[in-house]
Order: sequence, then C-alpha cells, then structure tokens
Amino acid sequence: MSVLQGSVFGPFLFLVYINDLPHLVKDVYRIVLFADDTSLLFEIDRQQPAFDEVNSTISEVVEWFGINNFLLNERKTQLVQISLTNVKPVNANVMVKNEILNVVILFLDLTLDAKLRWNSQFTRLAKKLSFEHMQ
Repeated sequence: MSVLQGSVFGPFLFLVYINDLPHLVKDVYRIVLFADDTSLLFEIDRQQPAFDEVNSTISEVVEWFGINNFLLNERKTQLVQISLTNVKPVNANVMVKNEILNVVILFLDLTLDAKLRWNSQFTRLAKKLSFEHMQ
C-alpha cells in the first residue's frame, strides 16, 4: 500500500496508516512523526544497558517498517546526540540493520550541535543567504 503524495487525502491516509507506530515505543521514550519523517527520542544515562535498549527499540521500529511495507532510507537515518554542557558525549554505537549510525548536527533542516548552541545554524544561514543574494 502506498499513499499518493500531493493528493488531498494523502496526509490523512498516511496518518491513519502509521497510527499504531507510536504504540510500539515504550512510554519512557518518545516517537515524533512529522510529515514523512519519524524521529525517536531517547533520554538515557551513559551506561551500556541503556544503549542496548535503544538499539532494541530501533530494531523493533525497523521491523514494523518492514511489516507495514514502509521503506527505511538508511542513508538518511542518522543520530543526533545531545548532552549537558559539562558532560562529554559518549560513543553511543547506535545501530540500524547492523550499521552504526553517523552522528550528525542536522535535524529537520535545523543545524544543532551537541550542546544546543545556535552558532552552527547562524553560520549555515548566513552562507545560504549570502549565496542567494549573489545570484
């Protein structure tokens, strides 16, 4: 089954189709659905058992995608890791289909750094605006 993009009922049908996905994720974690993007949010401590549970939850979501005929774009599947200012981020080794996810700073076209500072976003916007101004 697929939902025709650009149709009047497309967004509604997509929401109906994906409606049970949030029930798959434990209450301690969150799943955010935005258009055709799915984000899993985990608040964890720095211990390995927590990362094992993250990997297990991601595997369940990947399996749900397969069962429901959704395509997971592994190239666009990434990890945004955020920590407190005084805490060094730990090497998470979060995986999808046995591949370790790349840690990135771009989320829904918003540039983030691990400390949630805006410097990267402002720099990126300034470059983009100056390039568009030159054309």
